[in-house]
Amino acid sequence: MRTEEATEHYAYMLRCADGTIYSGYTTDPYRRTAAHNSRRGAKYTRSRLPVELVFAECFPRKRGAEARSGAQKAQPRRKALADFACHVNCLWDCRVVNRNRMGIKMQIISNKDFQGAFYPSKTNEKAMIVLSGSDGGIKWADKIASVYSAHGVASLAVAYWNTKYTSKALALIPIEIIKAAALWLKENGYLKVGIYGISKGAELALTAGSLIPEIEFVIAVSPACCVFEGIAKPAYSGTSSWTWDGQPLPYASFQNVSVSLIKNILRNHEFGFTQQYLDVLAINKNEENTIKAENINGPVLLLSAREDAQWPSAEMGKMICDRLISKGFAYPFHHEVFYPASHILCPVNTKMRLAYSIERQQGKECEAARKQALKISLDWLSENRI
Repeated sequence: MRTEEATEHYAYMLRCADGTIYSGYTTDPYRRTAAHNSRRGAKYTRSRLPVELVFAECFPRKRGAEARSGAQKAQPRRKALADFACHVNCLWDCRVVNRNRMGIKMQIISNKDFQGAFYPSKTNEKAMIVLSGSDGGIKWADKIASVYSAHGVASLAVAYWNTKYTSKALALIPIEIIKAAALWLKENGYLKVGIYGISKGAELALTAGSLIPEIEFVIAVSPACCVFEGIAKPAYSGTSSWTWDGQPLPYASFQNVSVSLIKNILRNHEFGFTQQYLDVLAINKNEENTIKAENINGPVLLLSAREDAQWPSAEMGKMICDRLISKGFAYPFHHEVFYPASHILCPVNTKMRLAYSIERQQGKECEAARKQALKISLDWLSENRI
């Protein structure tokens, strides 16, 4: 069976450190750019690092992308730069690159406030910020955004860590990145702005929603009920994951909780930290580090897996709902728990799912859960007139 990755073919352009342009073919422009910067790319770029992805155009067939790339390579440098300029609009310090992905127009946005990939829709009724999890970068968020755009929801995938212009650790990430993205969508005419996040991205989505009034709905996939300690691989950071107004947010620490990935894998035969997070919640969760979800300025949808091996998203989703009830939350909210399903309840085809035993044992059922989660979220958006 073909995977999603195999059906997308790109002609791409890199801007090298010396200002020259390199063109090539790939099935994944983000991964290929990273390969170039790791000296695993073309000989031409190895002496001109770092390189930056400045243009990518998607084709349904490999020969179309290769033909486009070949035409770019055949051009003199001046002509290549002129061709590049046709796709780039320089607006103050904001660079916008247009390209088509399977017939869907997309903009790559890079400015001093945030970096992202925007997929528009036919109307300006609503737009949604999309955040991936502890994988970092923008690849997952980009794919999720393209799926929702194809279903009529304008989506802005935002990179908040592990990119050239963001923190290399998932710690002390300024939530102002999300505020800038929300304001950008408002300034571009979208009437209602919401946010979608998975895993650590769900933690960020709920936290940002509780702080930023411009965010008017939240979809949290495999959610968290509190702000956790940041991650500075291979260990925890000893700091908060997020900051707001220059100050770190209170966080639930892993202090006094034993964490060993190797022991977890040997014991459970899968990747995950559910028991450790349950220990943190029991020992270190308090009112200060609990996400104030009741301050969110609109409806909330939570999607969890009952047997989530990564962290206890179903239990934390229930804690969020209990809090919303106790605080008299003014908007609709719903928590959908899936079984069988894994931590990966987003519409992304990734081999990472095989790190979870339930995916290896009940892969078809887990894939069905992902499709159902997508359908439920789209129906929820419609039912709540978002």
